[in-house]
Amino acid sequence: MDKRIYELIDGYRDEFTQTLKSWIQIPSVKGEAEEGAPFGRTVREMLDRAIADADRINFEHGGGYGHVQLRILQGA
Repeated sequence: MDKRIYELIDGYRDEFTQTLKSWIQIPSVKGEAEEGAPFGRTVREMLDRAIADADRINFEHGGGYGHVQLRILQGA
């Protein structure tokens, strides 16, 4: 199992790096609460981006609370 995880991580390394770089560019600092964005607009934008990226690279996520895991590893 450990070897499989490392192979998966290595296969996604460049994509993970680019994704993290794009996340870092979003100033997700707590701001004024708005409807649908209790911690502010930029934090909501970051969460929406993370969810979209998780979907794009085949990760499962917990919706609005930020849990993400690789789908292929479920039940492994």
